[in-house]
Order: sequence, then structure tokens, then C-alpha cells
Amino acid sequence: MGIGRAHMHRGRVPEVNIIGVNDMNFRQAVMYPLSGNYSKPDMVLLHGKGHEWAPKELVSYTFTYCLSGFNSEDIQLPAQADTYVNKLNIALNRFDRGNERVAQERLNELLMDELQKEQQWLSKFQSMFQSTHFGAWSDLFEQLNKEEKNEHIKSRVTGFLSMINYVMTEKYIEQGLTEKVNEQLKIYKLIDPENNDILLLTALNLSKQGNNDEAMSYISKAIEQGFANYQKLYYMKYPEELSKREDFVLTLNQIYQEREIAN
Repeated sequence: MGIGRAHMHRGRVPEVNIIGVNDMNFRQAVMYPLSGNYSKPDMVLLHGKGHEWAPKELVSYTFTYCLSGFNSEDIQLPAQADTYVNKLNIALNRFDRGNERVAQERLNELLMDELQKEQQWLSKFQSMFQSTHFGAWSDLFEQLNKEEKNEHIKSRVTGFLSMINYVMTEKYIEQGLTEKVNEQLKIYKLIDPENNDILLLTALNLSKQGNNDEAMSYISKAIEQGFANYQKLYYMKYPEELSKREDFVLTLNQIYQEREIAN
């Protein structure tokens, strides 16, 4: 079974275990080190027996984030790999290459070079993770788009920033901080304008305020634009006034049935 979890140990030091993660429980795991009480997980434990591997880009964000300030022995990866770099390579490529080793020295060099460049960009953005200052986000994001010529690096950095914005928006919604939610959603649209999560989070925010008809319209719009993740919609924390509505249940059932047909 795919599991993503994070818990406290050794006197309030977070340990993050990511085991066969999917998109949603990955977010739940990384929320702990991003919550503001501490800045980084002390360990990422990645197992290769999960049936629901996250996209390799998502795993890449994890390691890029966790490598900052860490020694190689802090990262626990599949035991069959011979070196730290090969371990990292195998982890990042397992999703579409199975258990094949990726041992070419040039590829290793390119990988580490890209990780270092990604980390440089993420270090610039790190001070912004708790900020909803749109102008500062906009300036830095414009700098990324102008200065970074490697589209792979740009894509992974943007993907990580998108994930951060999801986590922070959801956090502000749960805290009822409407002004911060609106600012964070504005930033999210800047970073990842085509992401249907923005519509789902907008719906979540509206439903928390009792605007269930409008919330349902945003969910419907997300589905019209191609959203089809049954698990994500099912586990989002919509109030019962919305989640038990007939149109919401019918929508959920429709996504589930289409998924079953596709499989």
C-alpha cells in the first residue's frame, strides 16, 4: 500500500518517511517540515516496494529540498546501489526505469550539477515560503524565467514552488485567514496558472465560508478542464454541507467510474 507519513521523534525532531507515495500523501508528509516549527526533515526514507510511486519529478523535489545542508549519509536510499550518486540516480529514475541502474558517470555529473542549480534557486525562494507578498514573489519568479535557460531545472523548481503554494494555501484556509488565502491563491496562479488545484482550493475556501453553490461551480470547472483525481477530491477537507450534496456525490462517483473504465 502506498503510504506517506511524517511523525515526531527524538525530542521534536521530525522524521519524514515517504513509502510508495502518491501526490496527496506526499503533500501531507512535507507539511511537517514546512509548518514553521522546523525547517527541514532530518531523514527521507524511500522504499521501492510501493505500488503507487510518485512521478520522478515529485521525488526529485523532495531530495532537492532535503539535500540542503545534509551529508550523503543522512539520505537513506535503496540498499542495492553502490554509491551515493548512483543511489540518488536510481531513486530519481525508478518511476519509469524500474530497478535498472543508471551508472553513467556523465549522467551522474549532470544530475548533481542540476541539483545544485535547483538548490540555488530554491534557496532564493526559501525566505518567501511563509510570505504572501505578491510583488516579491513576482519579481523572483520573473528572475527565474529570465535567467534560467535549462527548462528541466526551471520546470522542477516551478513544480516545487507549486507544491509549496498548495500546502500554504491549504494551511491558511484551515486557519480561516481569508486575506492570506486570497494572496496565496494569487501567487499560486502566477507560479502555475494551469493547475486545477487552484480551482479546488478556491472551492475549499468558499465552502468554508458557506458559499457551497459557488464552491461547486469551481469543482465543476476543474473537472471540465480535465481534473480526474478521485483520491484528491475525496480526501480534501470540504465541509459536510458540500461533501454530502447530491451534485458533489454524483461528481465524485462520475470520476471514480471513469477511472475504473480507464483501468
